[in-house]
Amino acid sequence: MPADGTAAARTTALRPAPLGPTPLPAQLSSGERSFVGRRPQLRVLDTLVASDPARRPHIAVVVGAPGVGKTALATHWAHARRDHFPDGQLYADLRGHSRLPALRPGDVLARSSGPSAPRPTHSPSTRRTRTKRRRSTAPCSPTGVC
Repeated sequence: MPADGTAAARTTALRPAPLGPTPLPAQLSSGERSFVGRRPQLRVLDTLVASDPARRPHIAVVVGAPGVGKTALATHWAHARRDHFPDGQLYADLRGHSRLPALRPGDVLARSSGPSAPRPTHSPSTRRTRTKRRRSTAPCSPTGVC
């Protein structure tokens, strides 16, 4: 760093030291040890990572009654296809059929934004801000999913 008091010296002194690479999120819950069956449903989910972008949907919805294995199916598939998501994997238990209250969108956004994220509040403008920030900072995967 120049020590002569020039603008270059002042700029260099104010620049923060570079941080190491940001760790990628790996939030998948542990997979089921003995997952069997569901081959037709797994093939449908595989279309999410199809090599032909024209055949690739942007979202999949797994539906069913409580306790039929929706989370087990999605988690098993996500573990098996982890290499298709090199930018990381996010997981959120929304507690839709739990004794605990369901999570609100702002709560999930705050959790997925990392430990330095502001605590969730339920003001629509704050939620909108967090959603925009998450979308602007989330890396896009090579498959085009952001």
